[in-house]
Amino acid sequence: GLNKVAVHDLVIQTKMDDLILGTHGRSIYKTSLKPIYNFLENSTSNKNGLFFTIGDRSQCKTCGTKRYNWDKEFREQNIEFVLYSEKDQSVKLLLKLDKIKIVQMEVQLKKGFQYIEIPMFYNENAVKDINKSNKKYDLKKSNNGKSYFIKGNYFLSIGDYSEPFQIK
Repeated sequence: GLNKVAVHDLVIQTKMDDLILGTHGRSIYKTSLKPIYNFLENSTSNKNGLFFTIGDRSQCKTCGTKRYNWDKEFREQNIEFVLYSEKDQSVKLLLKLDKIKIVQMEVQLKKGFQYIEIPMFYNENAVKDINKSNKKYDLKKSNNGKSYFIKGNYFLSIGDYSEPFQIK
C-alpha cells in the first residue's frame, strides 16, 4: 500500500520489530519485520522453498453477527499470515482440525513474501465431516448461517511445509 512518493525517514522499532516509513506529505507506514526475522532464523529448515509461521489465534465469538440491526454486513475474520516462496509455484493448502480436513485448495504463490488469508468458517463438507467424527464438537451456526472455527488444535500444510497452531 506504499504510494510512489519520497521516503524521508526510515526507523526500525526494535521493541515491537516494526519498520516505520515517513513519506513526503502522504502518510506514515508501518509493517512488521517479525516474518522476515523468523525467515532469517529458520530459512535453512524450509522445504521446497516455502516458509511460514502461524501463531495461535483467538476464537471469533462475534463472527456471523451484525454490529447493529441495520448493518448489511456480518462480521467476519480470517486467518492471515505471511508466507515466503523461493519461486512462483502452485501448491496445495490443507487445513485440518485434529485429523479432519476442513480446508483444501490450490494456492498460486509468487516468488517472495506474501499474505495468505483463510476464512475462519467451515464449508458444508467440513461441517459434515466434523459431525461424522467420533469426537463431540460444539458446532453452532451463527446469525448468517455459517459455522465458525471452534477452539481446538489445527494443522496447516502448504506444499511440503507444515505448522501446528491452536484456536483458543
